[in-house]
Amino acid sequence: MVGMIKRLNRWQAALLLAAAALALAVGPFHGSEAQEPSRPAPPTGVSATDLTVTATEARVTLTWSPVGNAASYGVWRSDGGVVYTTGTSHTFTGLYPHRTYNLSVWTRTADGATGPSAGVQVTMPARPGVPQTAAPTNMALSNVTASSVTVSWSGVAGATAYQIARSGVGRITLAGTARSHTFTGLTAGRGYSVWLWAIGHGGISNNVRRGFNALPPAPSGLSATATGTSLTLSWDAVTGATGYEVKRSPGSETPTTVTGASHTFSGLTAGTEYTLSVRARNGSGTSEWSEIAKTTVPAAPSASDLKATATSTSITLSWPAVTGAASYDVKLGTTETAAPSGTSHTFPNLTANTAYTLSVRARNSSGASPWSSLSPTTAPAAPHVKPGILALWAGRSPTATELNWTNSTGATHHEVKLGPDGEVETASGDDGYYGWHYFTGLVPNVQYTFYVRATNSWGASEWVGRTAPGTVAPPAPSGLEVTESTTTSLRLSWTAARPSNTTTYEVKLNSGGAVTAAGRINGHTFSGLTAGTAYTLYVRAT
Repeated sequence: MVGMIKRLNRWQAALLLAAAALALAVGPFHGSEAQEPSRPAPPTGVSATDLTVTATEARVTLTWSPVGNAASYGVWRSDGGVVYTTGTSHTFTGLYPHRTYNLSVWTRTADGATGPSAGVQVTMPARPGVPQTAAPTNMALSNVTASSVTVSWSGVAGATAYQIARSGVGRITLAGTARSHTFTGLTAGRGYSVWLWAIGHGGISNNVRRGFNALPPAPSGLSATATGTSLTLSWDAVTGATGYEVKRSPGSETPTTVTGASHTFSGLTAGTEYTLSVRARNGSGTSEWSEIAKTTVPAAPSASDLKATATSTSITLSWPAVTGAASYDVKLGTTETAAPSGTSHTFPNLTANTAYTLSVRARNSSGASPWSSLSPTTAPAAPHVKPGILALWAGRSPTATELNWTNSTGATHHEVKLGPDGEVETASGDDGYYGWHYFTGLVPNVQYTFYVRATNSWGASEWVGRTAPGTVAPPAPSGLEVTESTTTSLRLSWTAARPSNTTTYEVKLNSGGAVTAAGRINGHTFSGLTAGTAYTLYVRAT
């Protein structure tokens, strides 16, 4: 049977020459220096004859006209290697019916020079009485990864073998029982074609082709930037990727498809760590996930929860702990200072009764929150306690005394206490310039320390203390005598050991009698008595 013969154009011939040149030898040197041999002309009259297909073989003979300076000829077919011959023909055997071959020949001289090739294209005829082998069906690609793919197909009746090839890899012959083949060594993200043929008594079938892309590699170069409510994930663009899928955890595990090499996750919780994931995709599927952990910037400390406690020279700012904060920045006015890890900071060396703006913000590895501020005032200066104020006042009990002071500027009120551990009380009185307080329940002849401090809504000054020996009872009267007696009265007189216009006296008749105030004079008349009756008269100083 006669096949089809097609003469190659000059471009096809050049390609054939390039393949054939792999087998060319280097010619000898002549003389004392290497001489470049002249290239011979290509063979002419190239033709394919004797295209023969029988039940047992398929062959074709390539012939050409001789070239004058030819020492040999190189011949080549598109699915085989190079053969050298000194004749002007060569028979190719082991061909397949229905298959197209490119055949070429070139000249080689005795000194190793080769010339351009000339060739033809031949399609082998069918085997007599046997139809061409059917092409495989149901060719499918599965288990596509970044480096491999599995090709499967349905078997062809009568097939004795299959041939399979992919881009970059020549034909591989498989046994007729094969129904799949796995290609490895793919380049991630690269496009490939796969071809499949069946071989049987009807020769080689037409090919079946499928194109695919190897899965892209997992994205690399991940980085993330944060705000208090969002995280922006970025990565290096992946070769061969047509898009990407991203997700975060905690949160929705359903991936979101994006086209660029970054994505912003919004609506997040401040100070919370998230795992951000991205994978590349193309028409064949998706890569493995790449992940990075990132924490959102913490929220600002709540301004409404800021608290300040002041003294005359310092203010301590405190705030509730912020979720996700590793430390805090604080500042006085516009001057930022050391960042504490706790939730309070004391600003020292301040001026009494002065307003200051104090600010705090939360910080973690992702950044710092906005500032939150509070404007407290330092406590007033300590009040000035007037000297000589602890004397007993006329008419007061020996168990009470009064503390006076000059009020502090900016004070809203003053507080007092008796002794260093005494109960703190609000002062009794204040006329705007002076303040005072009555301490009662004292014990005569006991030394006390009285304290006072100035306060405002933010805090209090230091305590100012004054110590006094305490109230002292007057000595008992002496020189008692009855200076006047009647049938119904007795007058008692006495001498005061320490006369004072603040000393008064109390008297009573008999030990169980009622106590009567006798005033400041040194005598008292008991009346209403019974004649001829004995009485015991008592007197004491107060």
